[in-house]
Amino acid sequence: MDSKVVFPYLMLLMDLVNSDEIKQEEANKLAHILEGYLFRLKVCQMPTHDLNKIVVRLFDLTRIDGNLRIRLFRFLKANFPSDHKLLDILTEVNLYYQRNHLAKLSLVILEEHRTKEIINFDDVQVEHIMLQRLNAKWRLQVANVDKVKEQYCDTLGNLILCDPNANC
Repeated sequence: MDSKVVFPYLMLLMDLVNSDEIKQEEANKLAHILEGYLFRLKVCQMPTHDLNKIVVRLFDLTRIDGNLRIRLFRFLKANFPSDHKLLDILTEVNLYYQRNHLAKLSLVILEEHRTKEIINFDDVQVEHIMLQRLNAKWRLQVANVDKVKEQYCDTLGNLILCDPNANC
């Protein structure tokens, strides 16, 4: 998601793993929490200007109170978008044209959690189910097609991952 401000924290986690202060699984969980937070902020189009202050406070290991996860949640909770807010916005927000390929990231995450099959997502691209340029067939099949297209065309519900070598 191109949020370089969190890199120092991720490096700190790797250093803590290398010095056996935390286990790799715990570092992965902390990174996953941070990734979820960043994703929610970007999808909900919330400001990220406080993130650098949070990262600086996370570096003070003298105050970890024995649990890095609780500490991370404590610092993130003030701006952590709720599940309800995220769900509402995901049905409306134009992910297709957002920076950082949020549409592809969203679809890849959904696909990874849907199946245990290993899929190479490097070459896939995001395509529209309802075409961006509607043909006569679409116009005949969908009532109020222009209104529907305007409202849903670039939202998550109208996007799929497609292998460019396949016939999507």
